[in-house]
Amino acid sequence: PLLLVARARVHARAAEWDAAYQDFEAAGDATSSDPQICTERGQAARALGHLDEAREAYAAALAIEPRSARALVSLLGVQVETHDLDGAGQSLARIDESHFVSAEIDHLRARWLVEGDAGASGIPRVQEAIGRAPDDGELRMALARLYYQAESWSDAADAFYAAISRSAVDLRPSMASSSLSWWA
Repeated sequence: PLLLVARARVHARAAEWDAAYQDFEAAGDATSSDPQICTERGQAARALGHLDEAREAYAAALAIEPRSARALVSLLGVQVETHDLDGAGQSLARIDESHFVSAEIDHLRARWLVEGDAGASGIPRVQEAIGRAPDDGELRMALARLYYQAESWSDAADAFYAAISRSAVDLRPSMASSSLSWWA
């Protein structure tokens, strides 16, 4: 089983997700006792769109190592992607308790806030993230959306303008990146 895990890791590093997933599955119980292997198995499942299996793998990793940053952020990603706003809120609380900070966490938190219609209550968190990445167009668009939700129209307009002028964000439909589709 450990050779299968090693081979799965090689496939994962090469982004050969189907082969990685098959090897992790074939390794069976050897993947259930190591939080790093559980997380890697989750990443392979997620890459193939098996989100329930990915969620289970990340939860297994966290059951073994509750403060695993990689498993926690990966679980948060699945929760946001599947619109599990309550679960995402719980994961963000755990992330905050552990004092983890990253651009990925900032983006996932911004998505969670926008999708949860946080409005004014979410503005300070996104402003804090923008302080760490002033030219991040996605965060600026999230801020604009939160101002819009809070019905702070002039602030929303200013934030939309800042998102367009300070970053490479292009709002033309044919050019918009798929990563911005969540804020619409």
